Amino acid sequence: MHDAWAENPKKPQSDAFLKEYKACCEAIDTYNWHKNKATLVYVNELHHLLIDILGRLVGYVAIADRDFQCMANQYLKSSGHTERVDSWINTIRKNRPDYIEKLDIFMNKAGLFVSEKNGRNYIAHLNYLSPKHKYSLLYLFEKLREMLKYDRKLKNAVTKSLIDLLDKHGMCVVFANLKNNKHRLVIASLKPKKIETFKWKKIK
Repeated sequence: MHDAWAENPKKPQSDAFLKEYKACCEAIDTYNWHKNKATLVYVNELHHLLIDILGRLVGYVAIADRDFQCMANQYLKSSGHTERVDSWINTIRKNRPDYIEKLDIFMNKAGLFVSEKNGRNYIAHLNYLSPKHKYSLLYLFEKLREMLKYDRKLKNAVTKSLIDLLDKHGMCVVFANLKNNKHRLVIASLKPKKIETFKWKKIK
């Protein structure tokens, strides 16, 4: 039926033909849905989606780590200190030297990454995969946006990357207006992408 139509897609078709064609598509779709559910295809796809999301989160944390090191060392250099930090880790130990105390104060006043260590660790250490995890993925994206607030373009890219990832996995997500939700990520709608066949015939 499809092969015959595909050979001459511009050939006019009757309403009865279109109705039968659509019914066949729906029957095939229903069969595939049950088959995929029975063979755990959807579980596998969910796993790949989760790994993609967590991988993207970790990637942004790596950018924040890099930026932290760069900004921290630039501050130390401009302040006349000869010491340098190679990561945020050596800024949180007890009995910190004076230059680390000054660095911490500067970074916190500037609203930079150093004030978000806990959020950083939860994402970077993949704590979401722990059976005792207590935060949603959406919450982690919010924490990441807070962590990257020093760069508005990078902060906005976090939300865009989630939209792109879901699109890659066959989903269309729309977020509610940030200003109306105290700049929190709220999903207004999440729907599966539709596959259009012979769109000029409006068969979906």
